[in-house]
Amino acid sequence: MTLSTLAGRSRRVTFGAAATAALLLGGMATIANATGTITSLDVTSGPLSGGSGVVTITGTGFSGIGASEKVWFGSTAAPGFLVESGTKLLVTPPAHAPGVVDITIGNAPGSATATTADNYTYTAAPVISGVTLVEGATVGKKDTLAIAGSQLLGASLVLVGDTTVKVVYPKGVPSPHTDSLLKVKAPNVKSGSVTVAVVTPQGIGSRANAYGAAPVVSKLFVPSTVDGKVVQTVVSRGSDLGGRVVHVAGSGFTGVTSFSFGAASTTNFVVLSDTEAKVVVPAKAAGDAYLATAPNTLKVKVVAVNPYSGTFADAKGGSFQYDAEPTVTSASRQRSQATATTTTVDFSGAFLKGATVKFGTAAGKVTSTNLAGTTITVTVPAGTVTVPGAEADVVITTAAGSVTLPKFWTFTSGVTTANPWTRTP
Repeated sequence: MTLSTLAGRSRRVTFGAAATAALLLGGMATIANATGTITSLDVTSGPLSGGSGVVTITGTGFSGIGASEKVWFGSTAAPGFLVESGTKLLVTPPAHAPGVVDITIGNAPGSATATTADNYTYTAAPVISGVTLVEGATVGKKDTLAIAGSQLLGASLVLVGDTTVKVVYPKGVPSPHTDSLLKVKAPNVKSGSVTVAVVTPQGIGSRANAYGAAPVVSKLFVPSTVDGKVVQTVVSRGSDLGGRVVHVAGSGFTGVTSFSFGAASTTNFVVLSDTEAKVVVPAKAAGDAYLATAPNTLKVKVVAVNPYSGTFADAKGGSFQYDAEPTVTSASRQRSQATATTTTVDFSGAFLKGATVKFGTAAGKVTSTNLAGTTITVTVPAGTVTVPGAEADVVITTAAGSVTLPKFWTFTSGVTTANPWTRTP
């Protein structure tokens, strides 16, 4: 290992009994009493595990190291050292807790006066706590990975799956990196999630499934079998109460944590493959308002969410239209002559635009709907005379759902008068 030399102030070290030669990697030597001076270390920091490389100590008088003396890192003896000459000593660092220690030489730790020249810092390997896709140098473009964690400063490389990304330390401007944050160019990940690792002189820190391709939603559908073949019927809208089970097609669904329909989010899903998931549509979020121009409809973006897909606005999604289920609060009448075909009834409530109406099994004809979708006028079909207790159900249906008024309509044999109805709370 070759790193830049860190010069420092000198210190004086008095060594022990006489000796005649330096012995390799064991810390034993028999050299006559001498005085040594440490002037620098070529490596001033290392991992907590120690033993990952050799530290070269430069100074004078090393040929006088005694047989019983050791090289100490704080209070821990090095597992071995080699006196190459009177001015150079090689030592293998021992394992140690994080922090700055003094390297001393003697029969016991701290047997000589320490100075900054012999400072050695034990640093933990990097730890990654999260990876986020953020905006980089180009405004509005998320092309940078922000890697959060600890012990990140000094990193040279970031491994994103099989891709190596160099950590750039710009000159002449403030560094974008800190001990708790690295920023590197985001590589393209085609599908799925990958491990992100940070490489520093102290080791490698990694986090599995930390980054990957942002999932893409292309369509919603329900599968069915027709003549032995699977057919996908596209789903583009549904009730604002949610609950419908749909299949979502796209890509990058491996690692997805939720699906969002506008501001509504659901974890009620199962990923069938990287390109398909089965999802229960959530109810419309209260904060998602219906359009003023279409009071009973709201089109929202459908997004598959994973930890690295960015904000919803950036994610690639499909669309789904929430339709409010119809409600009925009043009717202008509840009966008609069975043979009549021109009787009309007004139903009032909410979200009635686009409704169809059945009186029992016979379909009525919606002739008008007000702009707000709160009132529809329906021509009642001819029917069969009903008896008390066997009145016809009225079912009003829209794309969002239906409302049933049970045993609501009476078909009479003769001419009848209107009998208005209002729902009671």
